[in-house]
Amino acid sequence: MNRLKQLISLLNIFAAFIMVALLFYGDETLFALAYILITMLMIRRTLRVEEESKSRVTLTITYILVLAFKLLFNSNGIFGEGLLGIPQSAAKLIGVLLICVPFIIDHIFTSKDTPSSCSLL
Repeated sequence: MNRLKQLISLLNIFAAFIMVALLFYGDETLFALAYILITMLMIRRTLRVEEESKSRVTLTITYILVLAFKLLFNSNGIFGEGLLGIPQSAAKLIGVLLICVPFIIDHIFTSKDTPSSCSLL
């Protein structure tokens, strides 16, 4: 269990670093690579940690669907035609926040706490 907490902490630190870098220096390719990398890491984690086959399949499919949504938002919402300046910066901020979605899904699916005592961070 201690190793799992270390892995989750490492993934959270890595994601925070990616978020800051993307917000200031990100282009369409870097956003897509970050989304794909986080999805691959979360799928790998799911396949290594989850015991139930049903949970593995459900989480893997969910991560892939979230990745598809994020890639569509990346190409149309962040770097679409006519977005420059402040609107593009706001869209980039939303795109950076979307990196957290797989971690939130993982927490919701794998948390053993009661809903009243769980935290997302």
